[in-house]
Amino acid sequence: MKESYFIGVSEVQEIVGCSKSRAYQFIQQMNKELEAKGLLTFPGRVPRRYVFERFGITEVQMMRKAIIPLVATAVAQLLVIGSIAAAFAFQPKETQLPIAMIPVQADIEQGECIRRDPAPYEPITYHVPLDADLQQYTAEMCDLYEVPLELAYAVMQVESGYTVSATSSTGDYGLMQINSINAGWLKDELGVTDLLDAGQNIKAGCYMLGSYLALYDGDINRTMMAYNLGKSGAEKAWNAGTRSTAYTDKVWSAMVGLLEEERDVS
Repeated sequence: MKESYFIGVSEVQEIVGCSKSRAYQFIQQMNKELEAKGLLTFPGRVPRRYVFERFGITEVQMMRKAIIPLVATAVAQLLVIGSIAAAFAFQPKETQLPIAMIPVQADIEQGECIRRDPAPYEPITYHVPLDADLQQYTAEMCDLYEVPLELAYAVMQVESGYTVSATSSTGDYGLMQINSINAGWLKDELGVTDLLDAGQNIKAGCYMLGSYLALYDGDINRTMMAYNLGKSGAEKAWNAGTRSTAYTDKVWSAMVGLLEEERDVS
């Protein structure tokens, strides 16, 4: 099967060996570099060859990486077979090892050194009305729970306009408008006790987003619907054929705005 020219988050995550959130950030940085060269780019996708070039990887090396575990498994099987054979046909005077017992692990370990250290990663930050500590903490929570940083910021923008003390008549609190109905399990699972504490609110919101992303296999629309309507409400709407709502449209618009703005690379 012919490989596609462009690859997405999952492929970059597998190639580089990083979290989904970091893979999103790598793609954004590489697309920014390509745009600077006057090339067309696609949000969320990047040319496969450019990923290999950027991280100092060759396609031959990637093939070897895929083959090495298979070789290791075959060698392990041969070692077991050789050990059994040796147990039944032990000859004290023989000085030559059975073929299956010839040490090969050193070659396998050497073969695994197939990738040079990647070029230094330059984190991307955005012009959002949060202080530096909260921006740093948000990035950490996104990395921990594998949430695109842009999604977390977009939810903050739509839910509260980045207002730490925001509350609603329906019992939603803080930057990410966590509903009080979630207070009990958030306390048990994350130790969250104050939904108006900015750090705890961000942790809770990112945890919920990450859980929905994992549940829905990275589907951002379903994730946003669940975040807004609750899991049961979102699944009921989805099963009825609803694929987007006014809420998801607002969050997407906020995400696009973040991606299109001039970014600071620190």
